[in-house]
Amino acid sequence: VMAFVLNVLIAVAGLAAFYGVEIRELPDVDRAVVTVSTTFEGATAETVDRELTDTIEGAVARVSGVKSISSSSSFGSSRVTIEFNDGVDLNVAASDVRDAVGRVANQMPDTADPPRIVKADANSDAVMRLAVTSDTMSIQDMTVVVQDQIEDE
Repeated sequence: VMAFVLNVLIAVAGLAAFYGVEIRELPDVDRAVVTVSTTFEGATAETVDRELTDTIEGAVARVSGVKSISSSSSFGSSRVTIEFNDGVDLNVAASDVRDAVGRVANQMPDTADPPRIVKADANSDAVMRLAVTSDTMSIQDMTVVVQDQIEDE
C-alpha cells in the first residue's frame, strides 16, 4: 500500500511539473559579451599575443562584472572575448571595456590598428555556413546564383 501511494504521489508530481513548466522553442537568451579585436599587420602570433592580447586581457580583467575572458592570437590579429555576469547592462559593460582598453592604448604598438570593441548580438551569430564550388562556373556566376537563389530563403 505504501509503495502504491508513493508511486501515485510521484506520478501526480510529475504531471504537475510537466504542465507547469513553460517550454519555449527559441528562448530569449542575451548573453552580455563584448569582443575586442585588433589587427597588427605582419606580426607573428607570438608578437600579437605578447604586445596586444596580454595587454588587453590585463586591462579588461579589472572591469567589474567580468565572468570569463578568452582570447586568441593569430598571425596579424588578436581577439579577446569578455563574458559578463548575468544582469550586467551590456551598454555599460561595453563602455567600461572601451575605457579600460583606452587606458592601455599607449602600451600597444603604433603600427597596430586601433582596437574594435563589439557588443555581442545573439542574432548576429551565423546559423549556417555554406561553401559553394563548381567545376563549370566562374566565381562571379556562382556569386549571382547564391545571391539570387540561396540568400534570404
